[in-house]
Amino acid sequence: DKVVLGSMHALKGLEFKNLIVTGFDKASFPYKPNTFNRWSEEAQQQYLKSEHALYYVAFSRAISQLVVTGIGEQIE
Repeated sequence: DKVVLGSMHALKGLEFKNLIVTGFDKASFPYKPNTFNRWSEEAQQQYLKSEHALYYVAFSRAISQLVVTGIGEQIE
């Protein structure tokens, strides 16, 4: 009977009856550091893979209901 606020990284291993993920849109996912374009292709691909895995872990923490919100263009 409480609201828990946390980062995607903090959700690992936890479960929630209802989960709301905010800020999931093309402008913010995947997050890319300022130096991303200077990385090697291999480093970029590895990083993007880890970002997708992070969101998968977060989304899979919902037991009954998952609500995903964002602004702008929708990710398909």
